[in-house]
Amino acid sequence: MSIELAKTFKFLRHAAGMEDERWFYSEVYWPERAFSSAVFVAYPLRRFYGLGQPEIIGSGTIRVLSAYSSLIQAYDRYSDTATILPSLTEIKENLLLDQMAQEVIRQVDGTGLDRGQKRDLIRMVNRSRYTLYQIEQQYSGRQLSSSEAFEWKKATGGTLLSSCVAIFNRCLSIGVEGASVEQSAFWYGANIQLLDDTVDVGSDILAGRQTPVISLLKEKGEYRGVVDYTSNGRRYSFGALRNLAPQTVSLVEQKRREYLDQVPPLFTLDGYQEICDPSLTPIIFRLYSAASRRVSH
Repeated sequence: MSIELAKTFKFLRHAAGMEDERWFYSEVYWPERAFSSAVFVAYPLRRFYGLGQPEIIGSGTIRVLSAYSSLIQAYDRYSDTATILPSLTEIKENLLLDQMAQEVIRQVDGTGLDRGQKRDLIRMVNRSRYTLYQIEQQYSGRQLSSSEAFEWKKATGGTLLSSCVAIFNRCLSIGVEGASVEQSAFWYGANIQLLDDTVDVGSDILAGRQTPVISLLKEKGEYRGVVDYTSNGRRYSFGALRNLAPQTVSLVEQKRREYLDQVPPLFTLDGYQEICDPSLTPIIFRLYSAASRRVSH
């Protein structure tokens, strides 16, 4: 068996494990998309730290992560419908977002942390929200070159996943190694964001969104071919996209490899390591695309 084939089977085993994990946590009711995001964070970390599922359930970690994911997703939907980036005042005065922010606080209050730890966790959540807002403020609302778009999505994807890992670490009182795992999560998040932008290129084009992939397609003269291919709603494989836009795909995969190489060797996370490996992109693309369709409906 080749090394790459062995790695592919390893990923499939982890993918099956993540699915089994969802059933264990199914007593936690939450919208599917937020719940799946929480399990996606918890599964590799549980394995890395050697934690049991009952310990994670009892700590309230899945509930806090689900509430945080719901809040971030609601903000994304809110900002996507706005013609310009909403101000901080508008965000604070939005009733739905305020209710979801209060739900995060309620779930943090339900953990077994002491009062000071709860206060620190809520502050960390608020800092991550403000950091994500600052990133959007810096890059949104103007045409970006591909290099600018790469920096934008690296910051967004990396900050979001590392924030989720930080929430996990604090809910379970992980020690000093947690900081290094959060560093790994930043680079995994940046990599996965590019994978997501590649998988969603057709819908992003239709919605008029700006991503590194779309910026590259335009710069390399490959945009029209992808538009024509996806305009009738056809699904596409990684191979089809690579044939339509070889320069774009090559550069995106090169960037994903650069991000993966930044992960400290002692703090790699099984599951994420395979998802982020460009040598496995054809099969990961198909599985990730199917998973994205499932949780978006």
